[in-house]
Amino acid sequence: MSSIFKQLQKFLYNPLFTLRVILSLLICKNSLEQLNFLMGIKNNEPYALSYTWITNILPKQWLVNGDNFEVYYYLIIVSTALAVIGLLGRLGLFLLASSCIIVNGMVEGIGAFDHTLSLPSQMLLLLAFLPGTMAFSIDRLIFSSIFGKTYFKLPKRKLIKQSTNLILLLLVVTYFTAGVSKIRYGGAQWLDGSTLGFYIQDHTFDYEEGKKQILLGRSHGSQDDFEWKGKYNLYAHTYGNYNGSPRMRAVNSWLGSHKYVMSLISILTVLLELSGFIVFINPRLRNLYLVSIIGMHSLIGLTMGLGFTFYRIICVLLIDWKIVFHDIKVTRRRMALKRLKVAHRLAG
Repeated sequence: MSSIFKQLQKFLYNPLFTLRVILSLLICKNSLEQLNFLMGIKNNEPYALSYTWITNILPKQWLVNGDNFEVYYYLIIVSTALAVIGLLGRLGLFLLASSCIIVNGMVEGIGAFDHTLSLPSQMLLLLAFLPGTMAFSIDRLIFSSIFGKTYFKLPKRKLIKQSTNLILLLLVVTYFTAGVSKIRYGGAQWLDGSTLGFYIQDHTFDYEEGKKQILLGRSHGSQDDFEWKGKYNLYAHTYGNYNGSPRMRAVNSWLGSHKYVMSLISILTVLLELSGFIVFINPRLRNLYLVSIIGMHSLIGLTMGLGFTFYRIICVLLIDWKIVFHDIKVTRRRMALKRLKVAHRLAG
């Protein structure tokens, strides 16, 4: 049992490996669902594809259609298998991440905006090039048997740490830009809690399906009015609170009606998003930040039904488990020492 635990520790100490395997499987599942969603749209003339930045730079024949659907379908499955077992692993990661980005770009192009694969797909693309990603893989076994272990030793801890820091940097910048965006475009008005209160009290479930659609954004104005959003912009945004529980909706109504509570949550959210660079100060601050992000997304999932499962899994895998196990061991020793002292006092 202890040997199994030690092997588990090795995997947890190298988040590049665990991210490679788990993200590949999750992205495969989600990408196939999006692929089927694209092909399942009927009478889609009103939803003509608007080119996002990724689909705009690709040759039109690369975009998903009835002729190449099966190519994308099997490409995603095969590249996932290669990435997970580590056989031509870097190629598998690159193809899977690229396919995911193309499919996700097309889904956004028809007006379905979902952040689920945004961060994971970028991480997978980065993992395809980072040292240490293939520390446990068939590729390494093959090369080691052919050329000898002296040429293909496992990456040093320092190298794995540097690669992990780049992954952490991508995570931190993602949340940092979200915080900056809130301040830049919402200013003090976002911090007063009114925006968050509006989201959390969404009344979508009060209407029959198709009877009510809430749009955020301008419906008039010149092109210049939207320049701040860039060349490939969104003029409107649809959203919804997907938690249909009557009890939770009652809680949401109570929260949304208390301005000071929503303001406090809004301020803490922005502070959390902007403070991500503390992960590079020391391991405990890194763990504190990641656990806080997990808590934030869990709260969003509880109140709005938007679980951000991929993001929470990423944060769990990026926790510095070495320091966690070390602290647990130290705590156990201290407790044992205290019990020993108490026993001596009682005996005396």
